[in-house]
Amino acid sequence: MRREDYVQRPVMTYAQAYDGSGRFHPRQEFLMETADFIKLVRHIHRFTVTRRTLQHYSSPRLRLLPPPIHMGGHKSYYANPEHTDRLAVILHLATKLFLPLKTIQAVIRVYPAEHYDLILKGVFAAYDLTVMAEHFERGFQVKDVLFFKVSHVLQALDQPYWDYLNRHGKGASDLAEKHVDQELLKLTHEFERWIKADTRLRMEGLKK
Repeated sequence: MRREDYVQRPVMTYAQAYDGSGRFHPRQEFLMETADFIKLVRHIHRFTVTRRTLQHYSSPRLRLLPPPIHMGGHKSYYANPEHTDRLAVILHLATKLFLPLKTIQAVIRVYPAEHYDLILKGVFAAYDLTVMAEHFERGFQVKDVLFFKVSHVLQALDQPYWDYLNRHGKGASDLAEKHVDQELLKLTHEFERWIKADTRLRMEGLKK
């Protein structure tokens, strides 16, 4: 984060940013001093963090969180939504998924910020994120990882494939992999028909 990209943003207090009127938007761009920023993170993401933790996360040794922005004096300012979202992801990985620090560093280093919401919504399990860095370093994108997860879920419906794996082991033959591709395509067509039948919408209605 370059200081010059943020210094023109308005400085707001927690009370100014969120006055209880419901008008606050999480994507609103502003700067906020540390004490108010801590309140904002607690309000938006339900995470409690201390000044010391913020300093630790932004230290040169960890580099998990970009350093705060300084504009004269000794006051530190954090940028919303950039600092807010990234901190929420770090705390989610640490306190909800219990990932080790090295894994969190690897994820934060390569994971695109525009898809932080998928992590915060719990779309990815801990194992998904432990291999995430390797996927991205090999050129795969978030959509590839999601489709890969969907393909595994669909494969669970293909009992003959799993029987074959139990007998011969994963990747035993090209024939088995071709069978998987064929079955996935058939299941994808079934999924398309399922959506068109409004089954998803009717099931969504049960949650309300």
